[in-house]
Amino acid sequence: MAAAIYFCIQKSGFHADEYYSYYSTELTKGLNVPENGWMQHDDYYDEFRVLKGEGFRYGLVKQIQSWDVHPPMYYWVLHTVCSMFPGTFTKWTGLGINLIFHGISLWLIMYLTQLLLMAIDNRGSTGSKQEICGDDSKSDNSSIVAIGKKKDGDNGSGSTICNSVRGYLPVIVMAVWGLSPESISEVVFIRMYAMLTMLILLTLIFHVKQMMRPQTDRLPIKEFVIPVAALTYVGFMTHYYYVVFLFFIALFFWIWRIRELRSSTGLTGDSVILQGASSENKADIKRSSGIFGRIIAYPLILVIPLILGYLTYPSCLGQIFRGQRGTQAIGSFADTSNTFERIRFFADVLSKQSFGGLLFLWLVLITFILLAAKVQNKKLIGIGCPECTMTLIATVCYFLIVSKTGLLMGDESIRYIMPMCGIAVMLVLIYLVNISGQIRMRVSSVTFIIAFIMLDIFGLANGYVQFLYKGDRAQISFAQENKSTPVIYLYDSAQKWCVWDSADELFEYPEVYFTDRAQVEEAADSSVSETGKPGNASSDVESLQSGSADKITDSSESSSTDVQQNVFITDKKITGASSLVVYVARCDDETTALRGIMNSSGLDDYEKQYSDTYCDVYLFK
Repeated sequence: MAAAIYFCIQKSGFHADEYYSYYSTELTKGLNVPENGWMQHDDYYDEFRVLKGEGFRYGLVKQIQSWDVHPPMYYWVLHTVCSMFPGTFTKWTGLGINLIFHGISLWLIMYLTQLLLMAIDNRGSTGSKQEICGDDSKSDNSSIVAIGKKKDGDNGSGSTICNSVRGYLPVIVMAVWGLSPESISEVVFIRMYAMLTMLILLTLIFHVKQMMRPQTDRLPIKEFVIPVAALTYVGFMTHYYYVVFLFFIALFFWIWRIRELRSSTGLTGDSVILQGASSENKADIKRSSGIFGRIIAYPLILVIPLILGYLTYPSCLGQIFRGQRGTQAIGSFADTSNTFERIRFFADVLSKQSFGGLLFLWLVLITFILLAAKVQNKKLIGIGCPECTMTLIATVCYFLIVSKTGLLMGDESIRYIMPMCGIAVMLVLIYLVNISGQIRMRVSSVTFIIAFIMLDIFGLANGYVQFLYKGDRAQISFAQENKSTPVIYLYDSAQKWCVWDSADELFEYPEVYFTDRAQVEEAADSSVSETGKPGNASSDVESLQSGSADKITDSSESSSTDVQQNVFITDKKITGASSLVVYVARCDDETTALRGIMNSSGLDDYEKQYSDTYCDVYLFK
């Protein structure tokens, strides 16, 4: 948590989607940038903060999300927190939420590791189940034995193959994942992924705990049915990728449970229902209870919350199957030509962010240890543990599905696989430490842990953490130094939303003049010289096209006696300015738009200051 807080402090800017998190939950009038006009600071700034009297408007938040591609649960949470601090826009409202979710997830990953180690110990080499949870009416925590310590009567073989490292493995897993660049990136990215990770970990824990209990026809209501149903609803309303993970957990659990119940003797039924029934009806009651409890009940626990999710948010089906991202994801999934390239891309991102770039080495090492055990004719305990197998299958399948549907955005694509990264780290460490301990490689276990920690530190020190945008500090400083200079933003009318990405800079100016870049370019192109040739601000602009200089001075040859200039912007604040700050929505050739500004302002000297994600920024003098 200390590392997460440190990097939260270091965060200096926002991704466009992070701005959307605020804009879509704090909206006042709607960020409709004017066409050829000024927008005052407060009119722009108000769209990113909750004003007094406009808090807790959950219906409006849901409506806005229906126009986008995500369900509204996370946005409701963010809106609730921001409503508690009206009139404020700060990164800490979003980061505070993520820190809470992350803190819970750190404890959950530790607890899940502990449960899986217990399951390995108590199922033994045959994969057979022993009762380890005791009375269902008691908390599972009461029956947890110290991982890595011998039980009474144990001779050191069988289920307790743990060494001292294994005894501390839950804490080690928490530390290794918590210090990974992926984990920190998840915290500093003000989106729903930290919340999604927490929900998936909770879902896994409830399923693992249920598998560790004696199976009966009826699933326990308080310990399983209610929490899983609630998680299904909240998870579906948080991100549609939750359903991907849930599907594979549910499929494995459902098949495993049916087989477990079939292997047991007789039908358990329900003693309460059977009381008072006539002898001829008891058999029918048992039979119907068995079929419902074994086959039908569990799917209903999941389907009913999903139906409730649809009734709460009818836009979900349109977003999944017909929306912009839905259509894009389906198209990517159906395209088999790039399957291996996509898997390789996301595997590289996962390896760099969570395993120090050595994921494939760790997998090869696990394979080598398994082969060594085979050579030693050593029967490994826990390899076939169904709880671990369910976790592994769900994690791998989630990765494969998301690698086919996620956007390819370099290292920032880690966002799509964040929910499975901590689980992947946990599984690799469990298998490494567990099987290496069984073939007496105890020194290797310590080496593995040290290597993981060192790789995490290396990643943090070498800038692997995403979504910090430290470069925005210089851009904000530039805006602060030029806050008294008139500002023009030439936007792309087809992508007006891109103006959000420069919000932290635009917040520094008292007002911004917005206009369509295409209209400025059209006016510049219509400037005709006396010879009938288009005026183009002479050879200096050509030098910009050739990339020979960022600083351009208009030649004296293109004077008003040579060129009939068609001026598009006539606002006196601009035409009378001694300098201008100009944001130009990025395109293949910005020189025409720049020439239009020169024509309108009369300023003939400009220099490119920096490039933002979607625009370039120039200073005219």
